[in-house]
Amino acid sequence: MRGNGEAGVRGGADGDLFIRINVKPHEFFARRGDDLECELNVPLTQSVLGAEIPVQTLDGTETVKLSAGTQHGTVVKLRGHGVPRLDGRGRGDLLVHVTVDIPSHIKGEERELFERLADLRGEAVAGEQKGIFRRLRDSFLGE
Repeated sequence: MRGNGEAGVRGGADGDLFIRINVKPHEFFARRGDDLECELNVPLTQSVLGAEIPVQTLDGTETVKLSAGTQHGTVVKLRGHGVPRLDGRGRGDLLVHVTVDIPSHIKGEERELFERLADLRGEAVAGEQKGIFRRLRDSFLGE
């Protein structure tokens, strides 16, 4: 702060006051200038089918709308939910980084459903790699 420091020597101008501010990291938000960033973990099903998910902001809870097929790493911007700008002209944005939670262990009916889905999509699964001749044969037989 200019001119708010100690008095100058022999009647000279007052010195400057330097203020150091240390900001502790927030448990949920990271600051990038006037913008805030956060991470939103969503289950695979919500990523594939789409969902409306509540997200905490500085002002309370807002709803993030994920369209069907939202990919891991997608960033959803909530305009005006960041940090107030120093010049007083509005606020930054809240950038919500979507992370898709892939289940690491599935059993029984869940596994059967995923295997059925892979079959419907023509995707090979572990232990079931189809060679070109098998795929050709299956296509001719309508399988």
